[in-house]
Amino acid sequence: MPDLWNQGSITLEVMAATRLPTPCIAELQAERLAQPLDAATLGSAFWRHVLRGHDPARARLADLPVVGKGELMRHFDGWVTDPRLTLPALRAFTADSARIAEPGLFVQDEAALAVYDTREAVRRDSPRPWQRLFDPLLLSERIAFVGATSGHFASHVSVMRARRLNPWGTRQWHSLSILQPVADLVEALNACAPTIIATYPTAAAMLADEAERGALRVPIEELWTGGET
Repeated sequence: MPDLWNQGSITLEVMAATRLPTPCIAELQAERLAQPLDAATLGSAFWRHVLRGHDPARARLADLPVVGKGELMRHFDGWVTDPRLTLPALRAFTADSARIAEPGLFVQDEAALAVYDTREAVRRDSPRPWQRLFDPLLLSERIAFVGATSGHFASHVSVMRARRLNPWGTRQWHSLSILQPVADLVEALNACAPTIIATYPTAAAMLADEAERGALRVPIEELWTGGET
């Protein structure tokens, strides 16, 4: 219940902030930047060194030093602010022999995830603005996420987190793998008949082609697209 309450309060905050004047938005941005900077300097010797001379309450993002992923991974135990998180344990948690290039492990707290998820949900133009006004948490929508569902991918994690936090409100949500044959994906979408599809731009273009030729028979009212995995 605390996580769900936190999500609801942040939803209201994000909706209100969307309509704030520019100076108020800048003040809110400064407050949100100060919070992780405070946490970093208090809990990490590495970040205390990197951020030396920068006041978290007055720092601008553009003025902060840049630290690369490689350096962070080399000094993981020195910069992580929660001593319960160890690199071996996190590597075991995200073990995937098919991963290529240099892996990076990024840990988000509940407050940050709540902000990300809420911004994705409410900061979109809707063809039914009045219905969205009375249903900001999308409780009445049938949502289908089409993407990578076989690993720790950000979009899939967000969907699964929302379903665990609120199983009743997300009972009409579906996760469909983008790796299955197109015909099977189209059949699954026709079966669940979503009002909203969340997917990648390339997948959205492919589904639009399927709809144009009549295979996809879903009257989609909203299509959400994000970055490719």
